[in-house]
Amino acid sequence: MRELRKLAPLTQREILRGVTLAFYPDAKIGVLGATVDDAALALQTIAGPDPQDATTRDVPVPDYRQALTSLDGVVIGRIMRAAAALEGCRGYGR
Repeated sequence: MRELRKLAPLTQREILRGVTLAFYPDAKIGVLGATVDDAALALQTIAGPDPQDATTRDVPVPDYRQALTSLDGVVIGRIMRAAAALEGCRGYGR
């Protein structure tokens, strides 16, 4: 997908222009954050129905931050192909 743009709904002002999206095969889209709490907060913010999208349902959104539990002892891996693609990106590896 190339040269995407987004208009602000009320003013029709262009707020994004020239965006290109690229995905790895079988990639899953998710929320990223510096911490799990950041990611939960971002997901909490964007979750829920979109009044401009008739395909969304108005159902309660769980409190993702409240549901966080300790990850002590959990091993988290990374996809090497994705990590290699990020090398040289600003902020990667902090």
